[in-house]
Amino acid sequence: MFFATLALFATFALAAPSVELDVRQTNNVQKPTCGVAGDANLSDCYHLYNNWPYYQDATWGATCHSGVNLEYNPACYGNCCIYTSSRTPLWEDVHTAVGHLLDCRSDSKGTVNGRVKVEGSGTVCMADRKACGDCFN
Repeated sequence: MFFATLALFATFALAAPSVELDVRQTNNVQKPTCGVAGDANLSDCYHLYNNWPYYQDATWGATCHSGVNLEYNPACYGNCCIYTSSRTPLWEDVHTAVGHLLDCRSDSKGTVNGRVKVEGSGTVCMADRKACGDCFN
């Protein structure tokens, strides 16, 4: 009986359509450079990271210049803003980079700021609301 049940199960398992999972891996994030711009409030940055906005809710129209380059400010919460050098980064790459930038925090001061390059998605910076031009200089 056991072998008959096993054979029946194997028949159905082999006949069942295979489900192909498409697992999305983010691009390689390099080591962050800390202290590149104005300090953002650490709790605001944690809130932004933990409540990451949907791509369609990002504010891609918010821009500034660092030298001759146009930079983007797709997300802010309180005094914490995210800046990117790319208009079309992979949004999950930006979120992953923000997680790495939280390693630039100063728990004693309650602040954070830093910049990191992400392969295929440009550079991502986390700093205060006035830091867009400073992030990429």
